Amino acid sequence: MTDPIVIELDGPPIAWARTRVNVGPRSKQFFTPKDQRGYATSLQWVGKEAMATRPLLSGPLSLSVVARLPIPASWTAKKKAAAVAGVVLPTSKPDYDNFAKLVGDALSCIVYCDDAQIVTARVSKIYSDKPGLRIEVAPMREAEGKSEGPRTCLRHAGHVAEDRR
Repeated sequence: MTDPIVIELDGPPIAWARTRVNVGPRSKQFFTPKDQRGYATSLQWVGKEAMATRPLLSGPLSLSVVARLPIPASWTAKKKAAAVAGVVLPTSKPDYDNFAKLVGDALSCIVYCDDAQIVTARVSKIYSDKPGLRIEVAPMREAEGKSEGPRTCLRHAGHVAEDRR
């Protein structure tokens, strides 16, 4: 089994958001919010740096995401200290699963072929005075048997993941 891929992106994390719609007199335009697109692009760049020359991960994967959210400036010093200590936890929006959706989609064809390979995930939200996102992707033990062979990323046909068995 290989070492996990660790990806860190500093700055306030942005979660996946529902596609928006602009309704005009004769048409509808669907779009992804600009901040989400920019954050996903940043995540992809950091993912490429973490992968360096490694091939895409193949087989079943484990994903760990820790979203370090900024502490609200309006809080008292006592409440801020409790948040840093982990006593106060973020129970408000965005939902934890929206971080996993954004990470899963953004890192497809960067770290792994398809986010369908992720079979187990752990997503945590915490407060931090250093907001950011920490991601670990690790191959899981595969069952005995025949290899599926190399996988090609459908979005980038030239990027091939080698089977690691």
